[in-house]
Amino acid sequence: KEGVPHYDLKSETGTVMKVSADRKHREVIATGIRISVGMAFNRNGDLFATDQEGATWVPNGNPLDKLEHIIPGRHYGFPPKSLNPELLKSIVDEPPVVTFGPQHQSSCGMRFNERTGTQPSFGPSFWEGDALVVGESRGKLWRCPLVKTTAGYVGKPVLIGCMDMLATDLAISPKGEVVVCCHSGNPDWGTGPKGIGRVFKIAYTGKDQPQPVVAWPASRTEIRVAFDAPLDPFVLTTTKVVMGGRYVRAADRLEVMKPGYVAVKQQEATPTASIRVTGQELAEGGRTLVLHTEPLPWRCNYSVAVAGVKALGEAGVGVTVDVDVTLNGALAEVAGSKMRGWLPHLSSSVNRHWTMASPSFDGLTKRVTTDVSLGTMVLRTFVDLPGRDRTITLRSSVPFAVAGAGAREEATADGEQHEFVLRREAKGAELIPLDVEFKLTGKGYSFDASYHTDEDAFERPIPAERMILPWAKDLPAAPDAPVEHRKVGDWAKGRALFYGEAQCAVCHTVRGEGGQAGAIGPDLTNLTFKEPEGVLNDIISPSAMINPDYISYVVKRKKGETLTGLVAAEGAEQFKVTEGAGKFTVIRRDEVESLTPSATSLMPEGMKELGAQKLNDIVEFLTGEKPKEEKPGKK
Repeated sequence: KEGVPHYDLKSETGTVMKVSADRKHREVIATGIRISVGMAFNRNGDLFATDQEGATWVPNGNPLDKLEHIIPGRHYGFPPKSLNPELLKSIVDEPPVVTFGPQHQSSCGMRFNERTGTQPSFGPSFWEGDALVVGESRGKLWRCPLVKTTAGYVGKPVLIGCMDMLATDLAISPKGEVVVCCHSGNPDWGTGPKGIGRVFKIAYTGKDQPQPVVAWPASRTEIRVAFDAPLDPFVLTTTKVVMGGRYVRAADRLEVMKPGYVAVKQQEATPTASIRVTGQELAEGGRTLVLHTEPLPWRCNYSVAVAGVKALGEAGVGVTVDVDVTLNGALAEVAGSKMRGWLPHLSSSVNRHWTMASPSFDGLTKRVTTDVSLGTMVLRTFVDLPGRDRTITLRSSVPFAVAGAGAREEATADGEQHEFVLRREAKGAELIPLDVEFKLTGKGYSFDASYHTDEDAFERPIPAERMILPWAKDLPAAPDAPVEHRKVGDWAKGRALFYGEAQCAVCHTVRGEGGQAGAIGPDLTNLTFKEPEGVLNDIISPSAMINPDYISYVVKRKKGETLTGLVAAEGAEQFKVTEGAGKFTVIRRDEVESLTPSATSLMPEGMKELGAQKLNDIVEFLTGEKPKEEKPGKK
């Protein structure tokens, strides 16, 4: 019904369930999952799952695809609360540990890059323990460094591969190689169940090749990229520009798979900045590349294609390494010294894990943990947290204080836990300044930051992307491109054709009108967010890309009869085969000899006979908005 949410938290639909070994009992663990393709436990015994947020669930795209830490009793964001905050106000969404952007990445298979017995992990040693995830729609392979803090996991995506096929799943071989399964065809659904796929093996063979550890902006005019081994000075002659923009990501130049949604076209049309590199140098024993640049213009994503990367003294021109640079993190400054630097997070455990193998951070850590005379260290950042009423909890193993908003607060000691704890309440939706001052003892320190809201007391770690560098907070946001519909036909004529001559409404619904939703064909309401050319191709070539929710099957019965249609369970002992609108057959499972997917859609192929103009009118009805009616007396 209109105005009523179409979900039920007591349903098993969209849930993670635990099933008993004898399969007689099952228990819902978490709700709000849309499509989880990959699911795995890590070495800590914690469960993670990929989840896809769908094609066009909210204007201007959809929530980002993600990697979730599955916590019993939590809800994971589907349907998106932003669709109707009033109707969905009882739902509290658990934020993802990692998001994959921009929209329409389709995070699918995942594995943990962990050594098991004689099987080594994949890649350099500092990749060990990361989650490896593939994205189907854009052919991506990421590693996701995950760090468990006192309040949960902090993670980030690091792109390590691009493919020209639909990457659906992956595994790690006994030799520590990554094996990626790919489907053929175009996004989003490829060539269907009988399409030809390929399996690729990716081996880590260039072990002398310097690998990027972390990249960060040291200032508005300086970017640093740290590697795990010294670079040949040839690299100083190659990198000329840094790219920036709202939807810019590392290795955009290699992306060949692009889903046909309006949001994707919009992102491609969004302004980007080409920032000139004015000088280069090597630091930290040749392991850190320093790029001096023109001022970074926006608070947004940046990418650097570092060309000519090769080991010291290696022949040839090297390789190009693409890295992401964001304006997130914290500034670190040690009082009474020249020690200044950048850290990716407030949490000391995140900083140690994400900067391992980098000389810049090794030096800072050693000095801070051994030199008592340094006195104090200050971490400065601004935090952008969701909600209006938030409480930030800071915990440290050494005394500390927090300055901000004209006050300086001392943390109180917890004798039981040997911790120092401070809680700061924040009202409103503005950025929250945090200047954290530690007393250095020469024994090192551990520090964590978490938050909760008035809406939900559940404690969560602060995501790395929620921490803004102080010098970046006042930069303007990167510009976006307006969404403009490109008219291809007559909306009113298309509507008449849809419900009349073309007979589309027999199987499909649009905006609540038409056939029985989901019975034969999908609801087409959200095609306003898809490119007209893609919709036209789906109409005239329905079997080219079949929606996986509407794959038909060839059912051969033991007595010889063959049926072709959509198959759905009808209880435990039988299922229903729907061959057309109002035409279905219920069959007992023990009657079936074989059940095979069909490469042919149930939608008829003869729509071309309508002619180009009528087809364009139908496409306009499906992708455009209803024209506004003119008031009487106006033309």
